[in-house]
Amino acid sequence: MSRVRQLGTVRFRRLESNFGDLESVWNASYNELRATGLEDRPAQEIVAARNNLSPNDEMAALERAGVTAVTWNHPGYPARLKEIADPPAVLFYKGTLLPSDERAVAIVGTRSPTVYGREATSALSRGLAQAGLTVVSGLALGIDGVAHRPALEAGGRTVAVLAGGLDRVYPKDHTRLFEQIQEQGAVVSEQPIGVRPDSRSFPRRNRLISGMSLGSVVVEAAEGMRGPSHGLSRPGAEPGSLLRTGEYLLSGQRFHQPDDKGRRKIGDGDHGYIGRAEHR
Repeated sequence: MSRVRQLGTVRFRRLESNFGDLESVWNASYNELRATGLEDRPAQEIVAARNNLSPNDEMAALERAGVTAVTWNHPGYPARLKEIADPPAVLFYKGTLLPSDERAVAIVGTRSPTVYGREATSALSRGLAQAGLTVVSGLALGIDGVAHRPALEAGGRTVAVLAGGLDRVYPKDHTRLFEQIQEQGAVVSEQPIGVRPDSRSFPRRNRLISGMSLGSVVVEAAEGMRGPSHGLSRPGAEPGSLLRTGEYLLSGQRFHQPDDKGRRKIGDGDHGYIGRAEHR
């Protein structure tokens, strides 16, 4: 079902409500699907997918790739992610997802950080990990990679949310990091294996980063949040608040912001700064 691109959260929920479970949806005829109010095109896509795909083959491919798939009704599905407006009906992951990962903070930002941005991100990530929080990011070059590594080095947990299927690492430069994260956390995606990311995948991926976190820290994001942090939630909009980078006081060390990077207006809203934050 996750390969039917016309099925979003609203349609998934409507079909599940009418048929009782996703297996019954998969086996329904075109007329039965249309009787629920489902439009012609997604109904045709479900029938076409059933004729061209085998659930047993799909599960075998996931097993070979070492990927676990959980639906939003499974106890292993992240509880916090269910609370967003548009949760994926199926989540794929490699590694482990633990109940303790509900206490998580997302750190994302520019792919070309300053020295300050790297130092502040590293200190924040390490401090969060030492405090027992999971660090969530997107495995991208720049701030994302900087956020994942200190959490691992501190013996903490980190989760990487990818925009494509988990059978291919993107970016390739982070292949080793992709493997390390699975040892102390998980790499996750809403996309089935074999799906390659496109320009629309990354903003949608970012809603999962935000949805799995208590809050989001954006480091040196460009004006308007285009790029790795675009699509994260804003204050007053579920699932969580958006925090800003500013000054940090971590383990007794204070970072000073050398310029206006990280202090810009993000999107249409003004947001509070993390100022002299201390993690104990």
